[in-house]
Amino acid sequence: MTTTANLNLAAEYLLLVLNDRKGGFVRDLTTVNFTIAAAEIVELVAKGQLVFVDGPKGTKLLAKGENEPSGEFFGYIVEAVEGKTYDQAISTLVGPFSSRPGPARSLRSYELQHLVEAGILRERHIKLLGLIPLTRYPEGDASTEIDLRARVRAALGGAEPDDRTRALIALLYASHSLTAVFPRLEAKPMKRRAREIAERSWEDDGLAMALAEYFSYMTQLSASTMV
Repeated sequence: MTTTANLNLAAEYLLLVLNDRKGGFVRDLTTVNFTIAAAEIVELVAKGQLVFVDGPKGTKLLAKGENEPSGEFFGYIVEAVEGKTYDQAISTLVGPFSSRPGPARSLRSYELQHLVEAGILRERHIKLLGLIPLTRYPEGDASTEIDLRARVRAALGGAEPDDRTRALIALLYASHSLTAVFPRLEAKPMKRRAREIAERSWEDDGLAMALAEYFSYMTQLSASTMV
């Protein structure tokens, strides 16, 4: 049985933003792709597999950390973002993985495949209007997401979250996904609590920077789409 302890942040985020019955996303794909990319960076920084280093003119660049990437796919991510600014890394990671062998064409498809293989999701192929092929990912084994949602709801309700739950809530808050993921919770207190959790100081400077960079990135993105 797969538990939330076996999933990375990107997979946890995907479970939350998928409609359990229909298998489509409750957020737009642009936001989903950006947040998955950010979640992978946060995960790798937290594990010491990516670090931030000083770049030219006061910039911060991503570099390989002391710890080896946990698997070939994550080694590819480290290689893809090494030497890049955060914005450049996100742009790279939301693009197709044309140079990578295997069926996964993107971070999203890789994580979805992992969840399907674990039995947490099911893969369903349909045709929109009888013409346009689409793939949906309805719920398979519900137990993993039930545990995940309980953990996040408890933190949003006042319980003290662990660092992993804090990071997930920070990603949900920065990507404006909370009301879509928890539509039955009262929006204002939920967002207030999420902001409080997300804005606390972190002992890990690298993790703090990875999350702060995503906040900044999504703020700039939101501002540009409103112009």
